[in-house]
Amino acid sequence: MVERLILTLFLVLITLALYYAWRYAQMWRANRAGRVVATLVDQPSLLYFRSDSCAPCSTQAYYLQALEREYSGRVTIQKIDVELQPELASQYGVFTLPTTLIVNPEGKIRHINYGLTDATKLAKQLENNK
Repeated sequence: MVERLILTLFLVLITLALYYAWRYAQMWRANRAGRVVATLVDQPSLLYFRSDSCAPCSTQAYYLQALEREYSGRVTIQKIDVELQPELASQYGVFTLPTTLIVNPEGKIRHINYGLTDATKLAKQLENNK
């Protein structure tokens, strides 16, 4: 019984370590790309990768509208259509839609969110990067 508990705990820790290593590798790869579309001085940016054929992208757009109202003039939200700019999506390692990237004022990517991300989580990420 104790052996199973220890084995389970070990597997959970290994899984968490692999997850965080993968997230770090994605952030490193995106930052290494070295090209931010446009970052304003003293203002964080949110890069939103979307497509017209993406069903959850309309919900993500609704969340981003709420953020635009809340952070009016304090955050730059850039909508990037992956069908029109596939090379940019590839450069940032976008493999699912919608994808949002939080970029600090210095141009470094601080958060990558794959899939639908609610406005509360995005707001917390933006607040941590001012």
